[in-house]
This record gives sequence, C-alpha cells and structure tokens, in this order.
Amino acid sequence: MKITKISRGSVFYSLSAIAASNTLLQLLGFFYRIFLSRMTDAEGLGVYQLVMPFYSVISSLCLSGLTVAVARISAARAATGDFCGARRTVSLSRRVFFISVFAVAAIVLPRARNVAEAALGEARCAPALPFVFVCLFLTGIENIYKNYFYGVGRVAPQIASELSEQIIRALAVAALLIFFRADDPGTCAMLIFIGMVISELFSSSLLSLFYLPEKKRLSSKPKKPPRLRELLAVSIPVSAAATVNNLLSSLNSVLIPLRLRAAGATVRASTEALGVMFGMTMPLLSLPIAFIASLTSIMVPRVSEALAAGNISDIRRKAGKTVHATGLLAMPCIAVMIPLGEDICRLIFSHESAGAFMLPLCIGTLFSYYELTTGALLNGIGMQTRAAVYIVISGIIQLIFTWCIGICGFGMRAFVLGYAVSNGIGAVLNTVCLVRRLGLRLRFGNWIFTPLICSVLSALVCNIVYGELCFRAISPTAALAISAAAGIGTYALSLSALGTSITRYIKTLIPSR
Repeated sequence: MKITKISRGSVFYSLSAIAASNTLLQLLGFFYRIFLSRMTDAEGLGVYQLVMPFYSVISSLCLSGLTVAVARISAARAATGDFCGARRTVSLSRRVFFISVFAVAAIVLPRARNVAEAALGEARCAPALPFVFVCLFLTGIENIYKNYFYGVGRVAPQIASELSEQIIRALAVAALLIFFRADDPGTCAMLIFIGMVISELFSSSLLSLFYLPEKKRLSSKPKKPPRLRELLAVSIPVSAAATVNNLLSSLNSVLIPLRLRAAGATVRASTEALGVMFGMTMPLLSLPIAFIASLTSIMVPRVSEALAAGNISDIRRKAGKTVHATGLLAMPCIAVMIPLGEDICRLIFSHESAGAFMLPLCIGTLFSYYELTTGALLNGIGMQTRAAVYIVISGIIQLIFTWCIGICGFGMRAFVLGYAVSNGIGAVLNTVCLVRRLGLRLRFGNWIFTPLICSVLSALVCNIVYGELCFRAISPTAALAISAAAGIGTYALSLSALGTSITRYIKTLIPSR
C-alpha cells in the first residue's frame, strides 16, 4: 500500500494543523463560556456582551484592515521570494497600528463614563473600558505577527500562541472571579477583561519571540520597499467595512435590551435576554467556525499568491474548493444542532431560555459561514471594497429587524429572523460577485444539494434516535452524545453513498511531490 507523504508546505498540512488547533480552541472557549455563565449569571454576561461590541468596533477601526493587508502583502511578497519586503510590511503595520490605538484611546478614556452611558446604554460598562485598550494594544501586536506567519506559510507560531492564550485566559479569569467574588455585573466585566489582558500579554510576547529569528534571517534588502499607500489601499476598505459592521452590531447589542424594555420587559430581564442569546445560545452554534476559520485563514493567502502569479485557473480551483468545503463541514454540524441544540444548551447552561429559536438561528448561522468564506475570498482577490459594501448592507438589514423587537410584540423573534435574512442576503451578494469576477462555474449539485440532502437525513436520524433514547429513560447526556454520533455517522455514510468521498476530496488539496 502506497502512503502519500504530505508536504509541510501543502494546503492540507496547514489546514489540518490549524483546524485541529481551532477545534481545541473552540472547545476551550466553549467551556470558558460555560464557566462565565456559572460565575457571573445572565445579567453579568449581558454587561460583558455590551462591552465586547465596543472592543470589536475599536479593534476593527485600528486593526482588522491591517491584519488582512499583512497577510495578503506577505503572501504576495513570499510568492516572489521577497521575504525581506514581507518583514518590512510588518514594521510599517506596527507603526500605523500604534498611532491609531493611542489616538482613539486619547479621545475615549478621558470620558469613559460618558461613553458607557451614551454609546453603550449602561454605566456599569465604564470600569472595563481602560482595560479594553490595553487588551487591544497587545492583541494588535499578536495579530500582526500572526498574519505575517499566515502569509509566509508558517502555522506553528500562531497555533502555539492561540492555544496558550486560551488556556491562560481561562485560568486568569477564573482566578480573578473566584478571588474577588464580585456581585456587581460591571466589576465582573472588568475582571474578565483584566484576565484577557494577562493572556494577551503572554501571547504577544510569545509571538514576538517567534518573530526574532525572522528579523535575523531576512536581512537582505527588499526587492521593492513596501509603501504606506500599498498598505492603506488594502487596509482602509477592510477596516471601514469592519468598523461600520461592528458599529451596526454594537447598535444591535445596545438596541436589544432597549427595544425589549420598550415592549414592557424589565431592565434585568432585557439584559439577561442579551446574555442568554450571545453568551449561551450563539457560542454553541459557533463551534463549527473552527473548521471554517481554518479554511479561510489558509486559502486566502494562497489565493493572493495565485493572484500575484497571475494564475486565474488556480484561483478558480481554490475558490471552488473553499465554497465546497464550507458546505461539507458546516452542514452536518448545523443538522445535528437543529434537533438537539435546544436540549444541549439547557443541559449545559441550566437556563430555561437557552437554546430558544434554534431552527432559524441554525439557518442564519449556516448562511453566515458561506458569507464568511465568500467574503474572505473577495478580500483575497483584491475586491475588499465590494466585500465591505456587502457587509454594510447585511448589517443594516439586521439593524432594521432588531428595531422591530419593540413593535407588535415580536420580541427576540424579530432579531432572530433578521439574523437569518441578513446573513442569507450577504452570502448571496458575495457569491454572485465572486462568480462574476472569476468566471466561476457554480456546481449546485455537488457543492450544496448533496451535503444538504445528507444533512437532512442526518437531522432526521438524530431526532428519531434521541426520541427513542429519551423514551427508554437514558440519561440526557448519554442520549445527546449517542444521537449526535448517529447523526454524524449517517451524514458520512450517505455522503459516500452519493459518490462524494471526503478522503478523495482532501487528497486533491495535497500537491504532488
């Protein structure tokens, strides 16, 4: 039997390593969420969820475009052997990032309480805001280095930093919450961010150590020195789109409790509703993002390399496989969550509202995965401005639905419906643009119809097996585990029966030696 030796430079090798790392990260993060829900209750999670959008907004403003630019430019430079030019891009990005962070901090921090009350609608968010900027400063250093390593095709440094960061974050936050035993939700949010600062300090330091040998090894002059204009041409559209999108997401987070109060809910109940949705239900649905994020983080730099070489046929192949893999990986996970997700949420979080609206949330989450991969591909082929516009359109649609929470008693159903509709429209817009730009041939049968049919069958088997096990009084944990395993097994078998071999598909990602 001939064994195919996998090249360390192949897509499959990098994808496997990052997917394994991201899966472990998602599991660690999920258990971390469970711990937070037990230590801070739903109201504490609600205040924390109000601070997080603020963090996301300033992160997108100061950092998101730079990370995409570093990955793209480093990949393009590495494709031509100009590693020194890639390293100079890192130095330039660091300077731009530092200036932008200090500028925003100088505006916000002197009036932190006013920002918390006016922008976030909750004065209890104010104590956490200074630590948000410290955390962002360290995160920026980490992510600039991380995306450089993505660009030049090295995955070990970011895997080591991300895993250690998640473990240290969980331990630091746990120690702080247990030691101080704060009852105030605002203090709890501040302690969580202090724990994040501790973990980011370790992670950024570790990546800096990984980067030191690069500075010594790549000492030759760049073929063409990177220019600020080149960096900003990529980063500004991405940052603008991410900032607007995160502003819209922040408005959603602020509007949810406000519109619920307009519909008659109490302050506590409305804050708890936010904490349950974004601190309990949504994290469970986001578990498959480990695979999707791994796919985009590897394929986008490879697409940029192919673009730099002018190899359009290779770009088409990689884009098609990315869209195909999104369905193959995401659909079975969503299929298992539709019949089992509500019971899993309630079992884990011990909250009666956890897991509500599971079916429309699952549909919206599936659309969001397609939106994520197609949007990343647009960034990879230089269409970041178009991708930015589509992100804004999707965010505005969601905001309109969120406003309807306080109208006619729709409640959280309006937000959930908007989540599905906005992500669906965003995915369609990205896909149409990608098809037109690349001349990509859509293979609906292979990419969508086949995994969809197998996923529907998987969901039916999950539902039948779970119902039967519950009837026989099997413990809920065992019943859920057995049912999920039966669903995934059904998916794999039915996919193979319809002629799609995951093994053969993966082998096509391994280049010939």
